[in-house]
Amino acid sequence: MYAAGILLYEMLTGEKPHDGENPIHVVYRHVHEDVPPPSARVPTIPPSVDALVAAATARDPDLRPANATQFLASLNNVRRGLSEAQLDGAGQGMPTQLMGQPVGQPVGQPLTQPVIQPVTEAGQNHHDTIAVPLLPPAAGNGRVARADTPVRGRQASRGWVALVIILALAVLVSISAWWLGSGRYTVTPPVLNLTQAQAEAKISAAGLQPSWKRQFSETVARGLVVATKPRPNDRIVRGGTLTVFLSAGPERIAVPPLVGRQQDDAERMLADSGLAVATKGEYSASVEKGVVIAVKPDPGTKVRPGTAVTLVVSKGEPPVEVPDVVGRSVDNALRRLQRAGLTGSIAGEVFSDTVRRGAVATQDPAAAEGADVGASVRLLVSKGPQLFQVPKVTGMPVAQALRALEKAGFKHRVVPIPGGPNRVLAQFPGQGSQRPKKTTVTLTVF
Repeated sequence: MYAAGILLYEMLTGEKPHDGENPIHVVYRHVHEDVPPPSARVPTIPPSVDALVAAATARDPDLRPANATQFLASLNNVRRGLSEAQLDGAGQGMPTQLMGQPVGQPVGQPLTQPVIQPVTEAGQNHHDTIAVPLLPPAAGNGRVARADTPVRGRQASRGWVALVIILALAVLVSISAWWLGSGRYTVTPPVLNLTQAQAEAKISAAGLQPSWKRQFSETVARGLVVATKPRPNDRIVRGGTLTVFLSAGPERIAVPPLVGRQQDDAERMLADSGLAVATKGEYSASVEKGVVIAVKPDPGTKVRPGTAVTLVVSKGEPPVEVPDVVGRSVDNALRRLQRAGLTGSIAGEVFSDTVRRGAVATQDPAAAEGADVGASVRLLVSKGPQLFQVPKVTGMPVAQALRALEKAGFKHRVVPIPGGPNRVLAQFPGQGSQRPKKTTVTLTVF
């Protein structure tokens, strides 16, 4: 589009839109400066023609006509909108060449020197006029045209010149549209599943150049064409290069040797090889924790890309069974844990209604659970049962005394003595005594 717009400008003005000291300067102006309107050089050119040139030569490609067909339609629209007067006036304001005979030159003698003289017409501006040699005069005439003699048919000539320019440009745009749209393209020949020699023959017959590459394929035999770019029957520039992919056969990846490597290193090596990772842990008395014990499939086995390879990773020595040390003295509990390959740590004391004071009340992990060799077992030492104060209930009616003991968490036993007012005569343990919860308090009632 830009080239067509530049050509239209030059045909309208007879000059290039940009000049410069060297080609680089000219290119720079084309990139960074707008093409001036033709009317700046030829004032009689209508605004609609200026707009057509500006649209075709816009520096932003998105502002130009989308294709040659659209530009041709715009050109025809502008042509239909021009009057005969506008077409006739297209050349006004440009330097004019008039043909004439120099003063004093004998009639019938050939002209030898061009004469430059000013020509002025009433009511018009002054213009530079170049008088050029005429053909010899017609036989029997003996006269030549005067320099100021009007040229007959000048207006009609201008109209024909403009029409010829428009038609020539229309033909040029039409040819460009055909070439850019479909003329410069052919179709990609179908060569899939052919050998390299067979494919090369068909590609050369289509006037194209092959570029060979390799591509793995699970379905196409090695050495046959598996794909082309562009694809078969797609458009491609005439004489262009067709990229042809020959099958390299199925892609297979050998499982790398990973036994004895750290788990992180082994997983990274599998990912770099294009394989997936699966892990499985196993205890080992001889392999350090976190080290690969085995690989499945075996190292060296060739598998498809993306195949999952299982890493068997050591979890260290197998766990040991935690012994039961609850109810044992602290010293005895620590010795039993040590014999089992474990350690014990005293984490504090706790009240216990079932374990005597000074013995182990709880352990974590619990007995019979598994633990890693060298793991620590947390121990809590019993402080014995928690003690509470026995309330005073002597002198109370029996019912009231029983309620007071139950509220304080104690049990009760009544020993009645007949004949009295049914009040508590005595209690044991006595009031203020410290006893564990659920201790039985004996009441003597009279």
